[in-house]
Amino acid sequence: MSENYGKMRRFLYKGGSGYIPQISIITFGILALVGWGLYIGLELYWAQTMPLVPLPELGRIYPLNVHGTIVYLTEQQDLLLKWILVSSVVLFGIGAFLNLIFKKY
Repeated sequence: MSENYGKMRRFLYKGGSGYIPQISIITFGILALVGWGLYIGLELYWAQTMPLVPLPELGRIYPLNVHGTIVYLTEQQDLLLKWILVSSVVLFGIGAFLNLIFKKY
C-alpha cells in the first residue's frame, strides 16, 4: 500500500516539476480571471440598472464610477465588488508566486 502511494506521489509531484504545481498555477489563474470577469460584468450591469442619484432611503449612497457614469450602490453591493476585486488580485498573486517557485510551467 505505501509503495503504491509513494509511486503515485512521485508521479504527481516529481520533485516540484510535476502535475500538482501546474494544476495549482492554472487553477489560481483561472479563478483570478473568473473573478475579474465577474467584477467587470457586475460593474457594467449595475451601471445600466442602478440609480444615477443617491437614494438614502434605500441605502444607495455608495458611488460607483463606471467610465464616467456615476451610479449609487448599497453597502452590500459595494463590499461585494471590493471583495471580488481583492480576492481576484490575491488569487493571481498566489498563482504568480507559485509560478516563480516552480519555474517549470
